[in-house]
Amino acid sequence: MGLLSVDGVAVQAEEFLVAYLSPTLVNVATEMEASPPLPFFLVKRITGGEDMVSDYAVVSIHCFATSRTAASDAATSMHAKMKALNAKTSVTVGGKAYGVDFRYVEEVPFYVDYEDKTLRRFVGRYRLGLRLLKVL
Repeated sequence: MGLLSVDGVAVQAEEFLVAYLSPTLVNVATEMEASPPLPFFLVKRITGGEDMVSDYAVVSIHCFATSRTAASDAATSMHAKMKALNAKTSVTVGGKAYGVDFRYVEEVPFYVDYEDKTLRRFVGRYRLGLRLLKVL
């Protein structure tokens, strides 16, 4: 995984987004257990690089629920929160404050079949530029 680092200080884009989304959305994580609490938001890095100052990540956020309507509602809430992510946003992870250089919506949340037929899923994809602001 690409890391945002300055003199050995690093954050993963997944950890940044879990910290950013968790105060507003319930059950946000980078791994999902067999029977997750619902709605559930799974944050996954897809690709991206870093230049020792900024992390340039493409992430997907999977929104799970028991019905298509509930999954769509969860995705709508998540997408609104992601669209609010901007250059004024500061997120603390591990005692360090990180900021956002840019946020692009690569794909608005869309329905994707899931192998567990008791769950419904919407997935949104975002491109982020993240950087260290300060060590707290």
